[in-house]
Amino acid sequence: MNIRELQELAIFFHGEARRAGAKITEEYEKRIEEVNSDYNAWKHSTSIDVEIKDVKSSNIAKIGYDVKSHGMRVQFQNGGLYHYCNVPQEEYDAMLLSESIGSYLGRNIKGKYECTKLI
Repeated sequence: MNIRELQELAIFFHGEARRAGAKITEEYEKRIEEVNSDYNAWKHSTSIDVEIKDVKSSNIAKIGYDVKSHGMRVQFQNGGLYHYCNVPQEEYDAMLLSESIGSYLGRNIKGKYECTKLI
């Protein structure tokens, strides 16, 4: 479950508890604030404006990188769009120069950096 789903779930249960007349504890309210804060940080980290460019790959259609946030976008040939957080510029550059961008992504990026599916 990602942070966005956790936030939606927390908001749902918060509303259900209030409708049922349950007393919302201070600890519960604090946890709701933490989830909202985590969600807002995640939302900010994935809302970068990255220009993605075409690449020659049988699996990947386009990639892009934001130097300020170290965010990397990968769009696959099937249309899926993913955002990777905190990817060092050197890793992005090495991927561009690799013989197989898809293989490089699988070996060096996937599972190593936080990833969110955008589309």
